[in-house]
Amino acid sequence: MKKINLLTLLLLILTGCTVRVSAPEKELSTVVVRHAVNIETYETLRDRADLIVFVRVTTALNMADSHFDNGDFHNHRRLEVIKVLKSDTDVNEKMITLRESAAIDADSLYVSENVTPLEIDEEVILFLDKTDNENYVLTNETEGVVYTEDLLRNTNLEIACNTIFEFMNPKYLNRQLTFRPFELTNKEDGSGYDRLTIETDLYPIEVELSKSLKVVKILDTIFKFK
Repeated sequence: MKKINLLTLLLLILTGCTVRVSAPEKELSTVVVRHAVNIETYETLRDRADLIVFVRVTTALNMADSHFDNGDFHNHRRLEVIKVLKSDTDVNEKMITLRESAAIDADSLYVSENVTPLEIDEEVILFLDKTDNENYVLTNETEGVVYTEDLLRNTNLEIACNTIFEFMNPKYLNRQLTFRPFELTNKEDGSGYDRLTIETDLYPIEVELSKSLKVVKILDTIFKFK
């Protein structure tokens, strides 16, 4: 957990002020706030979420929708529903509102150490819980956002890959990939992840899940979806 938090914190320090926001025309200082979260398995996260949805972010982080209350902060972001992947109730809305752990005032951008604020126009998969006022919050800040176009942005590669496998109909060399829940475990020497077998309709594909940039980029290609 500490390693994930430190990496995320570094990412926020490097990129926090580049998040596209509707704010005064001056550089904002970044305030990183610690929120306690639990690391979950894919199946636990999937079963716990009220809604799993593929969305496009339609509004920027802005002052008008930023709220501060006794040390807490959040922003309301509007999301266009592209595809409902799993829902415990009927979801017919074309747009939903996310209560995001990020906010801005005249001087600062406030963010959670667990997740980078969503960018306007980007498309992501979200694991969500419904609130009493009909808005949604992330089921888990660390793992509740899956970046489908760049797996390197995900803090939990296992959850990202499982999500795409199950819901987004990925193909490899025009062959449909068959979903089978899997876990990634580190090699004993720390050099990478164990090998993963991807089932297809004709033959299995063996993939070495190295931590290197090159192999993760290969995974990016394998997990492209329609």
